[in-house]
Amino acid sequence: MDEKYNVNNAAPDADAAGPQAGAESRVPPNPAPEPPKKIRRVGTFTLGLVLVAAGVLLLLNSFVPGFDLRWALRLAPVVLIGLGIEVLIYSARPDVKLKYDGVSIFLCIVLLCGAGCAAVAGRVWEYYDPAVTLAEEQLRADCEARTTELLAAQPGLRDKIADISANVELHYIRDSQDGAVPQAGDTLNLYVTVWPEACATREEFAALARAVMDACAADGQPYTTYRFDTLQRDVYDGMVTYELYVNGDWQRTADADALARSVQETYWYNGNGFTSYDDMHNYQQEMLRQNLVDEYYEKFGESPSAEWLDEQLAEISTPESAA
Repeated sequence: MDEKYNVNNAAPDADAAGPQAGAESRVPPNPAPEPPKKIRRVGTFTLGLVLVAAGVLLLLNSFVPGFDLRWALRLAPVVLIGLGIEVLIYSARPDVKLKYDGVSIFLCIVLLCGAGCAAVAGRVWEYYDPAVTLAEEQLRADCEARTTELLAAQPGLRDKIADISANVELHYIRDSQDGAVPQAGDTLNLYVTVWPEACATREEFAALARAVMDACAADGQPYTTYRFDTLQRDVYDGMVTYELYVNGDWQRTADADALARSVQETYWYNGNGFTSYDDMHNYQQEMLRQNLVDEYYEKFGESPSAEWLDEQLAEISTPESAA
């Protein structure tokens, strides 16, 4: 009896327990939890660099004469480069989780734009500085008065010049004791208008310009550029006007023959200006040809032959004969 009881109540082995009991015995242990990832805010490091760069640029703008801060606006792509470097560095680390710092990125762009705007505002203030404007006006008036008196005393120039005017652009007054004396970077221009009948050739026009520049240089007038032209208020057919722009040391010291090669001639016909006599003559011939064609067609109802046109144009060789 006891033996039967013991046999019937024996614990079943794994095979007798069936497949469910075997599966439970083969379950692997739970894996170890992953370590938490560090959170890196993309943009914080770049913001720090931008703050340092903006401070350095503003210091240079304050203490280095002539330092131009406007090019700071061109450095805006550097912000994108810095952000890209941060992304590449942190994304290569498996223990780091990226998080974009929108505030830092926005502040980077604002700082760069602010630095550039501050530089532009400074340049605008220098341009519209009342002290600079007053100095420019005073220097312009003084130069015009002195040059008018100087050229009026020249017998060969007094009756040939119709008008003179000066234009002054000072970047800023560097020292109060210098007053409005032009320095490096400043411009002082003299415009001289000549009567049309005063010069018959470009050589005569260049000689007049050379005489004006010599007189101004001998008197110590600090002009940086000269512009000479003939009065063009009433142009007529066949009129020739001249223009000369002198800029640079070579032209200011060149003789009249060299300046004559830089004189721009303009030939006028029918209210149009031409850079050469040949261009004007070709235009005249084309106008005459078209007029002859229109008159012939209106009279005979057909276009004239090329031979007839050539014969008529041969008889009309100048604007006076055409009239």
